[in-house]
This record gives sequence, structure tokens and C-alpha cells, in this order.
Amino acid sequence: MRMERLPNLMIAGVNKAGTTSLYSYLSRHGDICPSSIKETCYFLPLRYGEPLPPFEDYMKLFRHWSGQRYLMEATPGYFYGGSKLANGMRERLGNPRIVFLFRNPSERAFSFFRSLKGKTLLPSEMTFGEYIEECQKRLSRLDLHDRRQDHFYRGLLDGLYIDYLNDWYEHFCDSIRVMFFEQLKSNPLLFMNELSKWLDIDPEAYTTNEFAIENRTVHYKHKRLHQLAIVMNKFLERQLRRHPRLKQSIRTAYFGINESQTGESMLEAERKQLDSVYCEHNQRLRSSLMEKGYSAFPDWLTER
Repeated sequence: MRMERLPNLMIAGVNKAGTTSLYSYLSRHGDICPSSIKETCYFLPLRYGEPLPPFEDYMKLFRHWSGQRYLMEATPGYFYGGSKLANGMRERLGNPRIVFLFRNPSERAFSFFRSLKGKTLLPSEMTFGEYIEECQKRLSRLDLHDRRQDHFYRGLLDGLYIDYLNDWYEHFCDSIRVMFFEQLKSNPLLFMNELSKWLDIDPEAYTTNEFAIENRTVHYKHKRLHQLAIVMNKFLERQLRRHPRLKQSIRTAYFGINESQTGESMLEAERKQLDSVYCEHNQRLRSSLMEKGYSAFPDWLTER
């Protein structure tokens, strides 16, 4: 079918803040056509000064479009791409709606750490305290936007949301919506109704509390089995996206086999250390959002 519409709804950030769940919930709506894979990563080369792939390859991910109002994709790494990426998206897509999901940056850093450990990308014996220490050592020499540089140790840097958000407002003003992981988690029905109203789509599509958690980080019993599950999930993503109930059944069965109920927790001293790192940045984020009309904030953005 010949495409008559460009992608116009982007979940563009941030990682470990519920973007996979949000993508799945929005994919249910009759007015939204999701990309055949969640993270197309099409615009990511702009972060590194590299050319974009052929635009036709990008549009093939939406060739199942059948007239829906929105064509949607979700690549959390876009948020960290700065003005170069935002400008490139503007030039290619015009003025799409852009959703950013933020999470308590201390909690996000811990979830990012656990995710890396779960994917066996960090030393198995590394503690979260040691990870924080290593991140702080590299913090001063990491480039704000070059995610390839010391990728695994950007756990602290990627929580400085206000330093990235301003780049996006330079290119997209009224088409940005900032929302919060904590609100999605505590009341997904209310969250989806509010987002539906902003998108001007029927909120009645969300009238039940059937909101499964997607892409949650788990501790595993068997390392090799978990590595195989990661590979298979990536290989079968397109097929599983078309059959969400089957995907949920497979996920439930896998967790029953390989999920461990034990795992590392964030210590109170570590939490306080991270909160002090993010305090000033969170205050600037709150002030910036209030100037743009936002008033409902999660606890980590309440005035202290």
C-alpha cells in the first residue's frame, strides 16, 4: 500500500522509564499504527554525525498502515541525541507529536545498572556502589550526546534530563508532552486517558485495568538461558508484536522458569548519594516545566 502519511508520534525517551509498556498500550488503540519493531533507531546516526539510512527502509516498518491517524515508533535513545537529532527529525517528519517519559533519575540509574547486569554486560561481581563510583570517575570526560563512548557507564549522565530537554524545545514547542513513569505505574488507566486527550484520540479505548508491565528487569537463575531469551526476543520481535497475548503468555512462562526472587537492592546511602547528584538538575527541570504549564509532578520533583 502506498504510504500517504509520515510517522507522526514518537516516544523519544527515556530508557528504563516505561517506554516499552507505553508503546504496547498505545499500539492497542485503533487510531494508532505502531512500527513493526518498537525501536527503529532510524535517527540515531545523527547523534554521531553519520548519515541516515535510506528513508524508504524506515517507511517499510510502517507498510502495514491502513489509514490510522498516527504512525508511531519508540526509540528512547533519541532523547539523548541533542539538537542535531531533533533538527534532523524535524526536517524529515515535520512536526510529529513527541512524548518523553521521565523517571526518578536515581531509580532509573539503578534500573539501568540492573538491566546491564541482566544482559551480562557488566562484571557479574560488580555492586551498584562500585558502578556509581566508576560512573562518577568517567562523568567529567563523557560527551553529553555521544552514547557510544563508555556506553555502559552513562548511568548517571543520562539522568540529567534538563540538559537534554532544552535541545528539543528549540525545535518542537507545543508538540512535546513530558510524562512520568511513576504516574504510569501507579495509575495507568488515568495516565492513558490523559495522554489520549492530548493526542485527541478516543480515551474510551482504555476502560479496563489490563496493563501488563513490559520489559521489566528481572534477576535470573540461569545465565545461558537468559542470554538465549534475549536473542530470541530480538529475533522474534516483529512476530510477537502482532500477537501480544501470545507474547504475554511466553513471558509469564519464562519468568516462571528463570526468574530469581533474590537480587541486589539500592542501599539508602547510595540513594542519598545519587539524590545529591541530581538535586540541582531536578530543580531546574521542575522550574522549566512549570514555566510551560505543568503542575502535577511525582515526589522526586516536588518542591523541597
